[in-house]
Amino acid sequence: MKNCNLFKACMHFVIISLLTINALSAQHLFSVKYNHLTSEKLSRINTQINDAEILTLTYNRNIENKDFFRIPIVDKKNTQIILLNEQSGNHVVITPSSKAPSEFQLTPFFLEELQQSVLGNANRYLLIESDKELSVKSVSSVSAARGEVYIPQYFYGNSENKNEAYPQDRQIINIYKQKPILFPAFPDDPDNLSYIAQLEEEMSYYAYMYKLPDGTLCIYDYHFNPDNENKTIKGTHLQFSLSGSMNSEQYTATEYALDLWGTQLLGSVPVDISVSFILLEVGVLGRSFRMQDFFDDGSYETPFHNTFYPSSLWNQLVKYDATMMKDIVIEMNSYYSDEFYYGLDANAPSGKRDWVTIMLHEVTHGLGFMTNTTQDGYYFFVDEDGWLNYADYPCIYTRQLYAGLSGACVTELTEYERELLYISNNLYAGRPNSYLLTANEGVRVKMYAPKPYKPGSSRSHWDSSVSFPTFMKYAYQYPLHTFNFRKIGILKDLGWETPDNEPIISVTDIADLPNATSVDLSLTLEGTVLPNTATNKTIKWTIQNAGNTGATITNNIFSANATGTATVRATIYNGIAIWDNFTKDFNITVGKGAQTEPLAPTLFSNTTTEIILNTISDCEYRKDGGEWQKSTLFNELSPATFYNFEARKVENANYLPSPASPASTFSTLPLKINQNEFENIKIYAYRNNVIIQNESNLPVKSVEIFDVIGRTIYQNTTSEIETIINLQVTNGLYFVKIILQNDFSFCNKILIDR
Repeated sequence: MKNCNLFKACMHFVIISLLTINALSAQHLFSVKYNHLTSEKLSRINTQINDAEILTLTYNRNIENKDFFRIPIVDKKNTQIILLNEQSGNHVVITPSSKAPSEFQLTPFFLEELQQSVLGNANRYLLIESDKELSVKSVSSVSAARGEVYIPQYFYGNSENKNEAYPQDRQIINIYKQKPILFPAFPDDPDNLSYIAQLEEEMSYYAYMYKLPDGTLCIYDYHFNPDNENKTIKGTHLQFSLSGSMNSEQYTATEYALDLWGTQLLGSVPVDISVSFILLEVGVLGRSFRMQDFFDDGSYETPFHNTFYPSSLWNQLVKYDATMMKDIVIEMNSYYSDEFYYGLDANAPSGKRDWVTIMLHEVTHGLGFMTNTTQDGYYFFVDEDGWLNYADYPCIYTRQLYAGLSGACVTELTEYERELLYISNNLYAGRPNSYLLTANEGVRVKMYAPKPYKPGSSRSHWDSSVSFPTFMKYAYQYPLHTFNFRKIGILKDLGWETPDNEPIISVTDIADLPNATSVDLSLTLEGTVLPNTATNKTIKWTIQNAGNTGATITNNIFSANATGTATVRATIYNGIAIWDNFTKDFNITVGKGAQTEPLAPTLFSNTTTEIILNTISDCEYRKDGGEWQKSTLFNELSPATFYNFEARKVENANYLPSPASPASTFSTLPLKINQNEFENIKIYAYRNNVIIQNESNLPVKSVEIFDVIGRTIYQNTTSEIETIINLQVTNGLYFVKIILQNDFSFCNKILIDR
């Protein structure tokens, strides 16, 4: 049988499979026979009880806080208990088995069932303990007053001829003790094993085997129904049939929680739910049992064929109540009954846990938020008798689980792969195109899958790291009476329907969308939602097709690293209606980006006619503002001449050329001068004229003439082979300076004598 520990406080000693999946161990305790004794044997008994002292029994309370009459059994090998209506002689014989306990617990349910079926009305019934030879050991009496006790319904026959087996038509033939088989976390620890054995015994309960008129045998788990079946119907769009052993304050808070759920989901068949208190292990606030599972073999209209569905959901899908069991059974730990806050205002004081929040959580599991795989990855289902069976197919919830944000569904994995995934911290929920993805902006939701595995918690809760408000984490956090779209979304993915919500003002368009940007430029994505009165206007941006641009979107910022065209989708979740998103695709053209200018060029080498620059990555170069070239070599230059050089980043497929760098100035080397060449530059003075004849290979750039005190009396450029300079000066000694093109110079004296 599947169950789940929903809100688990710190448990330091053992976490057991009770909290997630348990097989049930059934021990035959008592055999039951109706009117089994002959009149002669009854006469013998009556003779003995006439002289016996008859004690009146009163109710006791067991650990489940349920009433019962205690009948001690001294010698179970040679004892039988006779429940007798002394007025009519109708009786029931109860015989202990070898595994019977040292007492028999006569429950109000069993007494009412026997009264309706065999004993009949009376003021009292006698409880007689005798040996196998009918020697009476003790006699006591119990009141036969009728109480409000739940009696289960059973039907027999085929669907065309179905009959109800009323108590007078059926017999209880055996009583079993059912207890869970718990798997210790530390199987080699004797203390752990002792604790597990004690816990199994404390959690055991009676189960009754019925024999119906057609011979069908049915098991009724008294444990799963309260003594007092006072049902109330709660809920607006989905109704809940509530019963349970709670006080008025607890009942009111539970009804409120069901009313809240009833506004969120839509259904035509009330969900049968019971809530009661039972003593559980310390650290466990409560647990939820999802009862019978139903299988769609392809004959029904369900979200997935070859899939199991919990009865609470199945009844809605097939439009009738298909089970004779409860749909949801919730058991709360009586150990903490004084620590719950039963108010309806979500304002639990410090140290108290909000009951309504816990009920919302527990009910969610019963509605299907619970997997049907074992810890080691095998499927199972719960049959009509409440027994766990291995299965070849998953339940609808398991079909929502995935490996990672983009991995395969767990149903596509092997059992071993599922086992590893369940402790990987990488389990997510959200089928493609699912309501859950719609609610979570297209991203899968992380599930709780820690290592080591946490029975009762792993796989069936959102992960502790999710940031949205929720009461579906594995541990109680804070009061929360509201629902978010993610929780409703995954239930819709299971197959639940939701009521029509209040109409919203729909989005009709998103205008003013960007259409161009440049490589490496951060573009903030914005748009104008129309009409401006739309109910939902938050835009989620996603890349639909990046093309060759390498486009990404982070926090509404679009960027690309290459030119081209990218297609972007703008989505407004629930923009048209609840669960109907508005989307608009548009293109952004990515142009060439700008580049930053490089540093100024540096000199690699120079000669009298060449200058070579150091290479700068992805750059081109120019001299004195001329044409750009990719080569760093500049030749055919003049010796001893200064030039200005710049660099810039070259244009490529994604970037424009950068601005020019700061200029650097470098010169060529001067020529090496042969002194003999100077002698071929002749300088004469004739009267007022200075005559210069250049018979060398050295180019002359300019001529300067100074007087003896250094005053410049002539300065001019010349490149002529013969230059005649007329000076209007007085006679005397003068100096002529010849400056060559390589900036070398020499000086000669001349005498002006007119």
